[in-house]
Amino acid sequence: MMFSDLTLASQPRLTL
Repeated sequence: MMFSDLTLASQPRLTL
């Protein structure tokens, strides 16, 4: 679940 956190913190727009 660390990957998700990093991705969201790095680029929340990309995740959405």
